[in-house]
This record gives sequence, structure tokens and C-alpha cells, in this order.
Amino acid sequence: MTMVPFDPAKPATNDLRNSSPVRNNFNGLFNGDFAPLRARAQATPNMTLQVAGCDVEAFWRQVWIGGLVPFNYAGGSSPNIVAPSTNPRIALLVINAVGTLAWIYGSEATSPVPPDNLGGNIPICWVYEKTTMTKIVNFEDAGSNPNEAYIYRDVRPFFGLGGSDSTGDIIMTALRTARFGFLMCNGAPQSRTTYAYLFSLIVPNLGTVTITIANPAVCTCNNHGLAAGDPVFFTTTGSLPAPISPNTIYYVMSAGLTTNAFQISATPGGAAISTVGGTQSGTHTLYFCPFGLGDGATTFNVPNLNGRVAVGKSADTEFNVLGKTGGAKTHTLTVAEMPAHVHDTTIRVAGSAAPPGVSLGNGSYINTGSTGGGAAHNNIQPYQVLNYMIKY
Repeated sequence: MTMVPFDPAKPATNDLRNSSPVRNNFNGLFNGDFAPLRARAQATPNMTLQVAGCDVEAFWRQVWIGGLVPFNYAGGSSPNIVAPSTNPRIALLVINAVGTLAWIYGSEATSPVPPDNLGGNIPICWVYEKTTMTKIVNFEDAGSNPNEAYIYRDVRPFFGLGGSDSTGDIIMTALRTARFGFLMCNGAPQSRTTYAYLFSLIVPNLGTVTITIANPAVCTCNNHGLAAGDPVFFTTTGSLPAPISPNTIYYVMSAGLTTNAFQISATPGGAAISTVGGTQSGTHTLYFCPFGLGDGATTFNVPNLNGRVAVGKSADTEFNVLGKTGGAKTHTLTVAEMPAHVHDTTIRVAGSAAPPGVSLGNGSYINTGSTGGGAAHNNIQPYQVLNYMIKY
């Protein structure tokens, strides 16, 4: 295939390549979206999506499927999506190896995750499905249609050009507000339903956990991957042994920490929790929660980088726990932090008389006077303010 030269002012044109759609596509790209293979709800929403055609001759001829078959899609409607039966689910709309639209369904769960894209399909978008759904709406209409499925994320393979396209990635931006596909890293509570995939990644379900009735209580979860200081919470289908409560943050202790077991405290570095006298029932589930669990039911917190500098996790005590915060804008020196120093003074004594404020004999002292105000000093490095955004 021979590509035509590109003129920044106006792309070249021949019988196969018209400059207008090329310029429209580039204009859309610079504004955060572009037309080829864009999925949208139908004008009257139903259980299908409308997918735009791919302008192969004008620009996208280099997209191939099925080995050496050039990709050519004229646009059209998806097949009807199938609603989940008991729990939410994420479905992936793809163009398969024969060039037709098809659905790939994930597993139903309270916090569903997208299915894998296998078999050389071209991904189009994820749709968050609900058991109450009767139609699919666009993402911006999800809030006004709480019972309906909605386009959750654009996953076209060329949509991530020029930036991050992995959920959970954090980037800096000079923009005042988050662009499409991102949330501001301001610590705000976000919907566990609307942003289900982000929730599943930064507040991961670590699996089923058992808790002993003992002092200290021992939690067992195979290959939990936790470290001392990590914040966690529990959910249950029954009841947790008192004083442990569901949807409450606890902290992993270094004492008793193994590959499969750990103890917990109510505060970082606090005493181990005892469950002696408690009772329990049902199945318990363990979650890692580094940035806050929101209201404990319907929301979770994104990282809060307002007025903060991000630092890489390490073995250092200050940086050993994901989500840990510290540091201060100002600091007042303690006596231990002051450099070691002496104050010299000269005292002249004539005869047997002592100067004012001084007594003769062993152990005598004199006040040399003081200066300084004891105020905190500036502790801020040179800076310029930007915004942080997280991909959902």
C-alpha cells in the first residue's frame, strides 16, 4: 500500500482519498475523540449500539484483521445485548475476525471486571450492564438513567494515542478540569457503579478470608500480598466477630504477618484486635483500600494529590504503604534538631565581689541572653501548580 504525502495545511487528495474526512478525524482527535468506529446509543435508545464506519480509504487502510485482510467496516448496529440475571456485568463490543459486530460478556459480580479480548477482535467499547436494563444509553446520560446499561469506556485501539489509556494511570495536566475518561485526583468520593472497573483495580477484592476467635485474632487469606501498614476492610454475607465491623478500615500488623495470615489493628501501629467473646457467620471477603472507602457502601475515594507531591513506594518507613501521606509545609525545629553549639562569654571579677546575677562558688551560671522568635520555617521546594488526573 502506498500512502499519500501529508500537507499540514491540506492533505493531498485523489479519487480514493478525500481530505475532508481526514481533517475531520484529526480535528476530533485533538479534541479528545474522532469518528471511526465510535459507538453511541441509538437515537431512540434500545438494546443495541450504533457504530460509525471506518474511513479506510481516506485514512484507516492500514488497519488489518484476519491476517492480511484489510479492514473495511461501513458502520451499523450491534446485535442485541443480553441483560445479566443476578448481578451487574461488563460487556465488550468488538468487531470480530469476519468484520462483524459481536458481544463478549464478562462475569456477573457486585464489582464486575471487563472480559478478556481474545481471538484477534478489534475492541470498540465496554458497556456496564444492570439486571434492570431495558436499553443502553451514552455515558453522559447514565446519571439520569440509573436502571439502564451505559457505555462505560471507549476502548478503540487507536483512541489512546498521545496519552495514557490504562485504568488507574495518573497523569499531570495543565487543564483546569479532567478531560473525558479521567477523574481529578482530589480525594473525592466516586460511584462504585459508574466507575466499577477503576474501583475493582484500586480497591481490589483479595478473596475469601477467615478470622479466628482469639487474642489476637488471626486473619487467613491465601496469598493475600499485603504488607505491614496496609489498610484493609471486610465485607460478609453474615456477621463478623466483634469488635470487627464490615466496611471499616483496619491496618495490617507486622507481628504475625505471613504469606497467608495476618493480624489487624484499629489504627496504624496500634494494638492487635482481639475477638475473644465474639461470634461470626457467613462468608467474609477481604479488600485492600489505600485511598479511602467513601461511604462504605456506594462510593470509594480516588487518590488525593491536591497540594501534594507524589512519591514512589519504597522500603523506607515513610514511603512503604500505598496511599500513605506525610510531610509538612512548615516545620519548627526541636532542641534535638538544632546543631550542637556553645555560647562563649567573658566575665571579669575584681576582688571578692561578684557582678550582678552571678554568685561565687561552684555551679554558678550566667544568662547570656537570647534571640530569635521560634517560628516555623518554610519547608517547600520550588514548585509550579498542575492538576493530577486518574484514568477510569
